[in-house]
Amino acid sequence: MPSETIKLTAKFKLKETPEGLDVLFKTYREIVNFLITHAFENNVTSFYRLKKETYKSLRKEYPELPSHYLY
Repeated sequence: MPSETIKLTAKFKLKETPEGLDVLFKTYREIVNFLITHAFENNVTSFYRLKKETYKSLRKEYPELPSHYLY
């Protein structure tokens, strides 16, 4: 399966230090990569099924993050 690169950009004002954002973006990238891998390996095509199968484990691994980061 060929892969493609997607680049997203956004403009916003920072309330966080750049170092804090680096940590947050790294963590978020780990979560997204986990979700993509899980969906691909388990043939998940539904947002709701993906959330149902992964939310509890992500909540345990990242209890400090707001819940909307995990689904």
